[in-house]
Amino acid sequence: MRPARLLSGIFAGLLCLAGSPLSFAQGGSNLDEPLCPAWIERLLFDSYRNVANQHGRPQKSWPGVTFEEQSFSAQDGTEIYGYRAFAQAQEPEQQPAVVIILGNAMLADQMYAFAAYFAVHDFTAYVFDYRGYGGSAGVPQSHALVKDFREVLARVAGKDHPELSVYALSFGGVISLVALADAQPPDAMVLDGVPSSLPWYAFCPDWLDPVETVAHAPERTLVLSGTADPVVPLAQMAPLRERAEEL
Repeated sequence: MRPARLLSGIFAGLLCLAGSPLSFAQGGSNLDEPLCPAWIERLLFDSYRNVANQHGRPQKSWPGVTFEEQSFSAQDGTEIYGYRAFAQAQEPEQQPAVVIILGNAMLADQMYAFAAYFAVHDFTAYVFDYRGYGGSAGVPQSHALVKDFREVLARVAGKDHPELSVYALSFGGVISLVALADAQPPDAMVLDGVPSSLPWYAFCPDWLDPVETVAHAPERTLVLSGTADPVVPLAQMAPLRERAEEL
């Protein structure tokens, strides 16, 4: 067999392991079942988590801002760590809420200054670690992360904030857009440095790509891309921007 055909056969076999939208919908309670090949997910999550851990978990402190823990038990009992940041002079649930969904090499505590920025501008900002990262228990798997953030959005929406927005960074955009597939969309959304598609070497199904799932985003969606982004080049974000403009 020629090398090109051999590689094609291997790739096709791996993609068969990745699942489909139908299996995801029907297997909603099986959080251990990944959406992409399990060994690749394990490798990638371990690599990015190691990068995130290099910067540790700093103490959260900002003048005039309260940081309040908002941890919860996920569908399978896994403890998910998070917090909310709000101005000390404000009632947190009377302000608009923003859920910050992290990139894959970030921990929630590392983003306290970003959360504080929203707090001093009269938002209540919510930030949660991925399972297996930072203060969250469990093992990171794509299927479980989608379910976790669907629950996060439902919990925050249930607090009766006057408005709910999502600010998704990089891989957080992948997770949040899939999570919105059968959930109530937020009032507004920012996709910051989100790739148009997952990398080829993850062997994930196309229906996970943001260029496809951006259809689940609310009408008020802003796509941000930077010319000097060292992780996601401008060209990788172009199809997502163009697709968002069409919707």
